[in-house]
Amino acid sequence: MLEEVVEVAFKKKEKKVVTAYDKESIDKTIDVIRSVMKDPTCIFKMSEFPVTVDFRSTGSFVLDYAAGGGYPKGRLVSSQGGENSGKSTTALLSIAAAQRAGEKPCVWIDAEHTFDPAWATVLGVNVDDLYLVQPDMPAEKVWSLMYMLLKSCHFSIIVLDSLDALVSAAEMAGEEDTMSATDQVSGLAKLNTKAMRLIIGSKVLATSETTVIVIQQLRDKIGGYNPSGTPQTTTTGGRSLKHNYSQIMKFRKGEIQMKGTDPVGQEIIIKIDKNKVGSPYKTACLMLGYGTGIDLIDELFKIGKTLGIIINRGPYYSLVDPGTGELLTDHDGTPLKWQGEVKFKAMMIEDAEKNEGVVTYWIYDRVEEFIKGGTKTPVSQEPEEEVGEPDELSDEEARTIEAAAKKKGSGGRSRKSKGPVDAPPKSE
Repeated sequence: MLEEVVEVAFKKKEKKVVTAYDKESIDKTIDVIRSVMKDPTCIFKMSEFPVTVDFRSTGSFVLDYAAGGGYPKGRLVSSQGGENSGKSTTALLSIAAAQRAGEKPCVWIDAEHTFDPAWATVLGVNVDDLYLVQPDMPAEKVWSLMYMLLKSCHFSIIVLDSLDALVSAAEMAGEEDTMSATDQVSGLAKLNTKAMRLIIGSKVLATSETTVIVIQQLRDKIGGYNPSGTPQTTTTGGRSLKHNYSQIMKFRKGEIQMKGTDPVGQEIIIKIDKNKVGSPYKTACLMLGYGTGIDLIDELFKIGKTLGIIINRGPYYSLVDPGTGELLTDHDGTPLKWQGEVKFKAMMIEDAEKNEGVVTYWIYDRVEEFIKGGTKTPVSQEPEEEVGEPDELSDEEARTIEAAAKKKGSGGRSRKSKGPVDAPPKSE
């Protein structure tokens, strides 16, 4: 009786044979949809129009690597964090990188009216080529302005600093007393949500290939406390905004660097809390000098070590080609090496100044390959172990091994050798 029940259950679970679809009918249906919608791109086959995600640099090698390639083009990015945590500074770094790459102009919407041209210049921004908007207008018009900028397709990066500084028309006109209780609490959040729907749903952002960086401040959550007793934090502007961002980067201030009794810099710790175009939850640590900005030579050295392009054997540092696994040599075939981290960085600086950056750009090109996904894993530098020919087993030994393997449920071994069974790959 039990066997009959099991047999009936298996028959019900049998997969039905799927017949070949009628391609001609599908094509006719697609043509009808396109003609009705009056948009030939409303539906398409991926093989005909492949969808790719392009990136632009954040201005930091470490952050590019953590973010999976940088800031995505045609997407929204959120920079969230407390005061003095590096949100605006990092946005300025991305503008400087876009200008160095010869991209389209950038726009800085300074809703807080706190833009500092001197600090932007220190970070490498050409302020003469930067468009600055300091709005004396309600939030509705600011979002309309951004919509027009995106629709023009003339800009590479637009930074809104910050979302929390936007003021609704009713609040600016002093009419908040006449507003309903609901609008007083969530009026601006509804406005922001509507603006996001317009920018994303109308495809204006995607077709412009503009990266929009929205800077957001933190607020203490009412009634929310961590187990340690410290208050939990949240962002303003509504919960729906988080669903529109392709990347959410959370900033916090790290250790302050001191020179004697004077502070000369600080760490900027960035956690990729959400990433639709790469792996989330990675962390980048940037070293910011108050008078010098980001040290790109130090970042190039650190990311080169992380990726295995720069290796150290004892006190000496050498360069490795990740494609071949061979050490970089001079004209005589002698491997290049430098003693200590300080001398290696000094070499990179001197090379950039006197040798047109031959070695430095060689490292930079390999790092870019890794960041953009051209090379996934560095080639191992450990010498391969020589393996001799396996000894042949007698028929009786082979039958004994095969019987023992079957008894354990391993399925036996296909190769007759005395070596150990290959270990299974480690799970990611």
